Parts: sequence; C-alpha cells; structure tokens
Amino acid sequence: MTRGAVAVLVLLAWLPSGSPALGQVEKARIAAIDVQRIYRESAAAKTFRREIDKQRAAVQDQFRAREKALLETDKELKRQRTILSSEIFAQKSQELAKQVANLNRDIQNHNKTLKDLLDRGIREVQKSLIDVVQEIAVERGLDLVITAGSVVLQNPQLDITEEAMARLNARLPVLSLEKP
Repeated sequence: MTRGAVAVLVLLAWLPSGSPALGQVEKARIAAIDVQRIYRESAAAKTFRREIDKQRAAVQDQFRAREKALLETDKELKRQRTILSSEIFAQKSQELAKQVANLNRDIQNHNKTLKDLLDRGIREVQKSLIDVVQEIAVERGLDLVITAGSVVLQNPQLDITEEAMARLNARLPVLSLEKP
C-alpha cells in the first residue's frame, strides 16, 4: 500500500460516522441567473439605454455640424494660402487647430459623461437586482445563486432569471438620466 493510500484510509477512519464522507457533499439548494440578460432586457435598462442613445444622437448632430464647419474653414484656408501672408496663414491655421482640439475635447467630455451615466444606471440595476435575488434566495431557501454564464449544464427549473426580471421590472421600471 502506498503512503497516499494509507493517509486516505487514516483520514477516512478519523472522520466521525455522522459526517459526510470525502467525495460526498450535502445537497445544496442552488439556482442560476442570467445577469447579462437582465442587464440587456430589464425595463429599467432598456429605457435608460434608449434615453442615452437619444441624447447621444442629438449631440452627435451638433458635433457633426461643428466638424463640417471646421472642414469648410480648412478648405477655405487652403484656398487662401497663396493670397495670405505667411504670418496671417500661420495665425489662422493655429486658430483652426485650436477649434479642432476644442471639438475633440468636447466630444471626449460628452462621451465620458454618457459612459458615467451608463455606469451609474448599471450600478442601480445591479443594486436592485441583488436585493431581488436575496429575496428569492430567502424565500426558496437557496444556499447558492450563480450566474448562468458560468454554468455548462443546468436543469431549467433552477433558473430564476424570469422571476428576478419580473420583480426587478416591478421594483425599478425606469431609470432617469437625472443625477441623484
């Protein structure tokens, strides 16, 4: 008999008779939830994303108009290059470069603002979802709730996604872009 086998036998003999043997696990009550689906399909997430998309589209039109005007200014400046003195051309080129930099800065700031709003919205959905999942776990006597993305195979009866989504939609039907 090898030393490892002897160690396993000694360990098994040492376990109290009422305890589960090695390799056996007490039956745990487990459920799975598709969190990503809830983030995509919940009422609050959908309305919030629509508001952000609407705001993004409105501002993008403004940015496109500014960009178009700057492109026209650049064309005009290139056309006038031969008739302007080098100092005036350099001055106008520098001013145009400042305007382009300002536009790029404004676009970056707007994108950051929208990303921050989206992150805040996801955090609110996440917070409410955690509360909902905790309630379901207590009601069903669950020991463990795992994300469906980490499950290879499961009994569909263990999936609490629909119930969690329904409760979340009732609790948090919309999210607003207004800052708290």
